[in-house]
Amino acid sequence: MSSTLVGVLATLNSDALLTLPASLAGILERQFGLARISQPLEPATFPVRLLWHTSYDRDECHQWLRREFAGIASEFTV
Repeated sequence: MSSTLVGVLATLNSDALLTLPASLAGILERQFGLARISQPLEPATFPVRLLWHTSYDRDECHQWLRREFAGIASEFTV
């Protein structure tokens, strides 16, 4: 959760972009007057490998992101 809070603070005080689950983005949009925008780039069409340091294993945002990636990856057949 700390990553989310830092991201929100950075976004509120700058022109930064913040990537969040839609459910959380809706809450923050209403609470802080943030604006949601569409992804500005086309999705990557090349293999991507992501690694996390073990210190993020308990971070809720990282857990969500890893579940999302795992779900997407499971849809592909090799």
